[in-house]
Amino acid sequence: MSTFSIYFWSLSKRENSTLVPTTGRTEFKCRLLDGSGIMNPTIELNIGLAQDPSKFNYCHIPAYERYYHVTEWYFNDGLWTASLNVDVLATYKEQIGNSTLYVLRASNAFDGRIVDTMYPLKTGCTYSHPIMLSPFKTNGTFVLGVTSTQGDYGSLTYSVVTAGGLRSICNYLINSAVSEGNGFNLSDASLKLQTSLIDPLQYIKTCMYYPFPMEDFDLQTATTSFNIFLWDIPQVFSARISGTRIRKQFTVDIHKHPQTNARGNYVNTAPYTVLTLFAPPFGVIDIDTTVTCNASTIDFTLSVDPISGKGVLFVECNGVTLNRLEAQIGVPIQLSQVTKDWLGAASSTLSAVGNIVGSAMTGNVGGVISGVATGIDSASRALTPRQQSMGSGGGFIDIYPYSYKLDHQFFEPVADDIQHHGRPLCQLRQISSLGGYMLIQDGDIPIPGTAEEAQRIRSYLESGFYYE
Repeated sequence: MSTFSIYFWSLSKRENSTLVPTTGRTEFKCRLLDGSGIMNPTIELNIGLAQDPSKFNYCHIPAYERYYHVTEWYFNDGLWTASLNVDVLATYKEQIGNSTLYVLRASNAFDGRIVDTMYPLKTGCTYSHPIMLSPFKTNGTFVLGVTSTQGDYGSLTYSVVTAGGLRSICNYLINSAVSEGNGFNLSDASLKLQTSLIDPLQYIKTCMYYPFPMEDFDLQTATTSFNIFLWDIPQVFSARISGTRIRKQFTVDIHKHPQTNARGNYVNTAPYTVLTLFAPPFGVIDIDTTVTCNASTIDFTLSVDPISGKGVLFVECNGVTLNRLEAQIGVPIQLSQVTKDWLGAASSTLSAVGNIVGSAMTGNVGGVISGVATGIDSASRALTPRQQSMGSGGGFIDIYPYSYKLDHQFFEPVADDIQHHGRPLCQLRQISSLGGYMLIQDGDIPIPGTAEEAQRIRSYLESGFYYE
């Protein structure tokens, strides 16, 4: 068989690279041994001992229009023999570069929104705690639900008073009760008697403390007196409620993962970033990082019912409601007053007198003693002071003294290797426009070669290759 030219190089090249040498070649006249194929030919160089071609590891056979790796050199009977293996990536570089393929990973482009699961997380984490002030104020106010013939809500009106105003109301009602010490007489069944027989506090049906100043309520015109049934209590600043809710809005900044710029926005999602909101009395709330990863703040809207004390917290980000939580904001306050049953005492005394007269007329002395004893006992019980209470005691532990805060936990992935593994891209791209390392999905491309060469190319592209 006649000889033909083959060009040789001593080349440093990755096995899965399209690199084609352009300079520094050495030409030899070679002969193809019998039985050699195109994919793995064996060639013979008749150059004797004058040169040592074993330093060359790469060649190009123009006649076959293919590039080859030299897999082995042999020297026998004064002749050098080389075993070759076709380099399909270099041979069909043009066809590969002109192809538009779905690139899963690339070293020269990436989409930071795609989670890169190639790299595991390190144990431990770093923390960040952006703190916002609590929506609750220490200068809170009280809402009183009072029976009225002109009730705004059924038979009740609801008014807001300060702590000093509530103290004035309680002092006034306690001191207004009628007793023997301020001129009460059993024979005087006057209006004053009637008011003393009724616990004034029973007209205050509810008393609720709210951790908000008076100006946070939607109120009617304020007054400087407070009316409860027959009692007009002066010098108490109050205002009736006209609105249906107290509304507070506030925001908190979202801190980004320390490796956002280096790794992409995906590290601002779980499991790399964990966000937890501490918002008493609503509790500890997990935040969905798939929404917050593209935002800089979280918005909060707190709505409180001034009648029931029920609060609803809306947690929102980018217009998406992350959570809706309910909790009791208003603290029920217990009110009480000491009273005497003067009417009971009068009735018991009159009953005793009747028994004495009746028994004396019949000569029943025992009955007289019994009747008198019964009357005295009943009157004694009636005159014993009794404590009347309204409502139940509440607590402040859930609203004071905490501030809201957004806890960040940042988990760090191990170091990446972009040059050899790339980063997620998941886009259709022309291969020559990217360059560098790429991992292809479905690397089947048309080539003017054999079926085995096409299969080799596909295997390289789908397991990762370098276009260079």
